[in-house]
Amino acid sequence: MAFTTDDELTDAVQAANAMRAEPLPDHWDRIVPLANRRAYLKLQSVVLGRGFTAADFAAWGASSATQGYDWNLRLGVVYAFLEASKGDDDRGREYRAELKELLEELQEEDLVIGGEYATPESGRCGFGESDTTSDRFTLNEPDGDGLFDLGDSTTL
Repeated sequence: MAFTTDDELTDAVQAANAMRAEPLPDHWDRIVPLANRRAYLKLQSVVLGRGFTAADFAAWGASSATQGYDWNLRLGVVYAFLEASKGDDDRGREYRAELKELLEELQEEDLVIGGEYATPESGRCGFGESDTTSDRFTLNEPDGDGLFDLGDSTTL
């Protein structure tokens, strides 16, 4: 399901851990698949939430040369260390902060799919004027008290 395999994520985690004095925990083999799945699902949630389609998401991580693959590894490493550090509050805070920064960066990341910048096919309207001319019901202009009524302009 993830863009990366558990073995690829294990290699990335071991490379990241090489700079630390602490060895990987004994239960590492159980942590990596969980971290890999969590990373993938979080990526899916963010990318689809930005208005991209499931097909866009799949193409974004289709090979090891894509952004999605790289993001899956980046988030997977952080999720793995976060899971491994659950007993250590100080280290856990660092990883939670790093995860938050990565997710904020992902929200602003330009997605490249097939060598081209991708734009969402759908999205959420957050602000701006709305056009109600084709609505089945329309409202009169507000009266002096700022109240609306259906009045004569109601159409069926």
